[in-house]
Amino acid sequence: MEMEFLAKSPQQRIEYAVKRRCCMSNKEKIKELFKSTTYRTRRNAEFKRSFLEFSPGVGQEALSRLDELFPKKISLNSTQKAGLMIDLAWSSSKLEGNPYSHLDTIKLLTYGTLPKNASAEDTQMIINHKHAFDLVRNTADISLRMLREVHRCLADPGDIEGDTQHFVKKHELGLIRETETMSITHTAYTPPVFYPGNGSERIYDLIDYTMNAASEIENPVESAFYILTRVPYIQAFYDANKRTSRIMANVPLLAAGCMPISYDIMQKSDYLEAIMAVYEFVDTEIFRDVFLESYTDSYLKYYPIPPALDDDIRLDLRGYQQDLANFVISGEKTGRVEFFLAEVSGKSLRRKPGQSDLDL
Repeated sequence: MEMEFLAKSPQQRIEYAVKRRCCMSNKEKIKELFKSTTYRTRRNAEFKRSFLEFSPGVGQEALSRLDELFPKKISLNSTQKAGLMIDLAWSSSKLEGNPYSHLDTIKLLTYGTLPKNASAEDTQMIINHKHAFDLVRNTADISLRMLREVHRCLADPGDIEGDTQHFVKKHELGLIRETETMSITHTAYTPPVFYPGNGSERIYDLIDYTMNAASEIENPVESAFYILTRVPYIQAFYDANKRTSRIMANVPLLAAGCMPISYDIMQKSDYLEAIMAVYEFVDTEIFRDVFLESYTDSYLKYYPIPPALDDDIRLDLRGYQQDLANFVISGEKTGRVEFFLAEVSGKSLRRKPGQSDLDL
């Protein structure tokens, strides 16, 4: 097919490209654009106030499929919450480029042991995530006040002096920017700026509106998704906006007794592509896929799965991760999905001793 395409005339190539593009989804078009351009060559994207208005980003069909796979309400015990804290500290920091391994994170947060050649900033980032999770683990407060407290934890430079790459000055902890412009690296998006006298909204009012909206969303998974996409979009703080959204997203989930989300399998490149689509196109489709992949994986890690099924998952973890996530996202059922659904519903497909195929 590719060789045939290369052999076409220039006009035929143009017609082929136009036809192909017309058949692509918006998500595919954005991905192709990001691959073929740089942020310097893309048109500048301005802030759109209408994006802050809530509309379902996950969707009822995906939520129903999650409930089908994982029908029981869960309540994490203290040991599981300690494990979640480590997973969150490691995975969220990893998305910032932090080189700490999961094992190094365990050693640091459990025993205070530092890995060789660890930088002060990388270590501080991991510790800050622990403090932030300790703050949100038992709260139902979805508010600007809590968001600012989470930011104070995550953006604190600790005892590090001078300029830092990942933190803000002490006086900027939890502080909402106003008239200062904000530049985000590697994107054509320009966050909102308040100019007194020209009718623009204060950044404080924008983020306050957003957190009030998040608190009123009935479905906790939709609320978490809204926080993950809107808080970074506003860029209310001088740094650590994405980190703050990733921790804050767990507040509605934990408060409602839902599965919290960690970002263990989320790749930095996928996350950045997803958030760039939000920034530049106010499009959440790519982010939805990345979010649901990670959320399904969190269920696989912490949900009380029948022991026999658990053995299968351990032997074929990546296969189950991919197939269950694809089912939640698109509804596609594979053999693994059918088997998983049968086991969690108590309708096992396994053959018992002496049982024939007709009995199954």
